[in-house]
Amino acid sequence: MIPVESESCYGCCSGPGPLHRSLNKSLSPWREFIYYQSNWSWVILIASFLTYSIGEALTSVFPILFVALQDEFPDQGSSRIALVQSMMNAVPCLSGPIASITTTRFGYRKTAMLGGVITSVSLLATSFARRLELLYITMGTCYAFGNSLVLVATVVAVTEHFEAKPSFASGVTISGM
Repeated sequence: MIPVESESCYGCCSGPGPLHRSLNKSLSPWREFIYYQSNWSWVILIASFLTYSIGEALTSVFPILFVALQDEFPDQGSSRIALVQSMMNAVPCLSGPIASITTTRFGYRKTAMLGGVITSVSLLATSFARRLELLYITMGTCYAFGNSLVLVATVVAVTEHFEAKPSFASGVTISGM
């Protein structure tokens, strides 16, 4: 039932009631934050979120790929096939300082493009691999290193475009994992 004006309202729906004032007071910093950022900053944030989502997708769905790799390489043990995913998780962590130095020296745009090219070429080379050792190089090392370049450059781009709350913007970006 929709209340009519003659019915009693407790001040929560309209007018400057205590709840309305409390919400306005608590949301005012966020309102300033949203209006302070340029439209391009929001595009960067959305693109960074999607980049993180896509960049981490292959590592996250590797168990599905693991079954296919076991069929492809029946003579290899499970631990040798699992080493590919282990490398895909370890190499970005180990190459983080290199990605950070590259981003600082060349800028986040060039670093992200370089990482995208390395990642694309390594996935293309992976599709032609017929030996597990080649997967160690293409997926385990090259893809992971290119992914590291892209992800570090993405976080730097977001923090440079968000001047008001860079930690909030970085958190949104990384939540794409």
